[in-house]
Amino acid sequence: RDSIVAGSKYIIWGTGLSGSFIADAVESSGGKLLYAIDSDKAKDGKDFYGVTTHLPEYLLDKKDGFDYMLIGHYSRFEEIRDQALKLGIPENKIVLPYEI
Repeated sequence: RDSIVAGSKYIIWGTGLSGSFIADAVESSGGKLLYAIDSDKAKDGKDFYGVTTHLPEYLLDKKDGFDYMLIGHYSRFEEIRDQALKLGIPENKIVLPYEI
């Protein structure tokens, strides 16, 4: 929770239980959740805490529209981090779940 900065713009990768806890932390800390990312095609376009969920490819042309990407998955965070890096997300924008 200490790593969530009021007024900063966040995206969350992972819309399961861990992602929900992180979305709560963003809201309660005054951060702005812009959208969510999830690899599950069934969740594409669905609502998650008042924002839209997108597939990972959505990030290809969105690298500068947010301050931090929060990984909302405790067991797959390394895989998600690596995928985000391949999509061009700068490493300094990626926040791992145990850092939140």
